[in-house]
Amino acid sequence: MTRETMNPDERIDAAIRLEEVDRTPLIVGTSGPFVARYRGMTVADAYRYPDKIAQAELDLFDALGGWDARYGVVGLHDFNRLYPMNPTHWAIRRLMPGVELPENVDVQNDEQEVMGEDEYDRLFEIGWPEFWLSLVNRIQNGVTWERVNEAAASMGAQRHKNSLLWAHRGVNELCVTGAMDPPTMLANWRSAAPFMLDIRRQYDKVRKAVKEVILPVFLGVFRQSIRKSGHHRALIPAARYVMPFVSPQVFEDLLWSWMKGAAAIALEEGAYPVFHLDSDWTEALHYFKELPKGKCLLHFGGETDIFKAKEILGGHCCLMGDVPPATISVASSREVEAYCRKLMDVLGEGNGFIMCEGCFLPATAKFENVKAMVDVAKNYRLR
Repeated sequence: MTRETMNPDERIDAAIRLEEVDRTPLIVGTSGPFVARYRGMTVADAYRYPDKIAQAELDLFDALGGWDARYGVVGLHDFNRLYPMNPTHWAIRRLMPGVELPENVDVQNDEQEVMGEDEYDRLFEIGWPEFWLSLVNRIQNGVTWERVNEAAASMGAQRHKNSLLWAHRGVNELCVTGAMDPPTMLANWRSAAPFMLDIRRQYDKVRKAVKEVILPVFLGVFRQSIRKSGHHRALIPAARYVMPFVSPQVFEDLLWSWMKGAAAIALEEGAYPVFHLDSDWTEALHYFKELPKGKCLLHFGGETDIFKAKEILGGHCCLMGDVPPATISVASSREVEAYCRKLMDVLGEGNGFIMCEGCFLPATAKFENVKAMVDVAKNYRLR
């Protein structure tokens, strides 16, 4: 085993700064369903019993040999049936295992066209927070700001309880604050296909809704959440609205304006921006050259060509990933080990690499494959 001379936070932050590290940093994005399966519980139990899942995650940490940071708190995303319940995060109806779904089927988005195509003017009139609350009540009756605050407090209390469990292991969360991207929030209410038609048929209204109404709210909340958390890394997730799904102009207007603005705020507040990048970002990688060198972490979800990302962004941004969910679910442990060694040989060259799975561990991930990823990160030396 590689001799360790850094603590986990020092190791991660040095990698973000593109500095030399004592060994490859490692983050495992556990999920409630994966942890539940490891413990012999059902998928539904992952959402019913947050305290049991928290302890099971600790047991998993010990069984795998540990990692450097936790990627959020397992099970809390669906703690209140909305995802999570506030105006800067998803609020889409969720079908839950053991309720609407069978016991061992994971949570499913029940995407519906909740917002009509003719409601943009109403959004402009009343503003995003009140518009958001009115839409929430179309999918779940009786939601008030008091209830929203209670939901946030309950999740905060559970998160604090979990952090105390992990304190003696010296492992913190990668990020404790973040916000969804504005176009995804808006598209959740319109649903994907109608939103794409809006981009085609009434783009001026879509652009105004995102850039003039929603974006300022999100950026303000993002800044305040960083200050309140006191944490030095901030999550900036982004998903669908990137090339080739949309044109470069639409990407720049709707998504990059949020990402670049959020990154600037994080850096102003003394935090490293951590981008969680679902979808294929290969065609948009060059945009990250606009951000300061040695300040940003990019985590890919498994669709982006991470080796191309190294060609374009090596020596500029820290890259994290990228064992795809399918690989970690169906490949052999030898195949996972070989892929992880390739990641370290190619992406680890010249510093600025953190080992992780793509996105989060699916419920179908094999324990032996996760173990292989952990062991390579901790023991394999670059060629």
